[in-house]
Amino acid sequence: MSILLQAQVNGKEVIVLDAETHDLVEPRPTEVAYAYLDKQTMAIDGKRALFCQRYNPELPISYGAMATSHIIDEDVQHCPSWQTFALPSDVGYIVGHNIGFDMTAIGNPSAVRCIDTLSLARQAWPELSNHKQSTIMYFLGHCKGLLSQTRDMVVNAHKADIDIQMCAIILENLMPWASAYCRQIREHLSEPDLSVFDCLHLLSEATRVPMKLTFGKHEGMAPWLAPRNYISWFCDQPAADPYVALSMWRGGQTESGRALFALACDLFSDTPTPAYRPSNSQTVCADQQSINQTQPARRSMLDSLARRPK
Repeated sequence: MSILLQAQVNGKEVIVLDAETHDLVEPRPTEVAYAYLDKQTMAIDGKRALFCQRYNPELPISYGAMATSHIIDEDVQHCPSWQTFALPSDVGYIVGHNIGFDMTAIGNPSAVRCIDTLSLARQAWPELSNHKQSTIMYFLGHCKGLLSQTRDMVVNAHKADIDIQMCAIILENLMPWASAYCRQIREHLSEPDLSVFDCLHLLSEATRVPMKLTFGKHEGMAPWLAPRNYISWFCDQPAADPYVALSMWRGGQTESGRALFALACDLFSDTPTPAYRPSNSQTVCADQQSINQTQPARRSMLDSLARRPK
């Protein structure tokens, strides 16, 4: 089998993970929960223990974080240091809602592939006013006639052990929509045996590459058709989204970036794009280090993209 993803994973197990943090900026975990998924049903594996542990972030918890998780400094002052958290060695895939934030909080561990239910939900259910876990849960509860039971779970949101259960429910309900895209990904890559979790990883990456701008004076335009001076201006912004920049530069300078852009276009674009398909030896996974949410890595990716393609 050709190497289509940039790095080998540690193991084959799949977990759903959530981290509550001391702040939104340079977050450190105050609580981490994860549970193993049953790879057949996509539900939490009830035969394996759920992990939930609080940690001392060794910095004051911000008031905003307190308002979200209701964890205060006194709750964690005698807990293990946040630096002691480590993933199990058998984990190869991590599912989470806005998983990039959680990955930053736990130190961006390598040799794992992420599946982001937030980006998947935005693509699957664009009609929702927002895509917070609680909003999606009420949407699903309404569809299934289970609003009262949904409320009983949602009122405890932003407790890590509850959040992972909601995330698993969202993933399970995304699967009928995602399955068709998984087949398309296998066809695009000529890899009929690509695992469902590798497909979901690539799908969640591809959904983050926009096919239309959603802001500014060029709203509604394909990013790669925006004027060159606008693209340069955008990439110079401190908080520029690297996935938007990736789309603006048609994948940029790297083979992995161009392959991800080509995959996103194949799945979602109704605008003509440059013909590009990866060979069997090229990677299609965006570089984890170049697109994580830490500012130095974000700038590194944008700097790379700013080297304009010939």
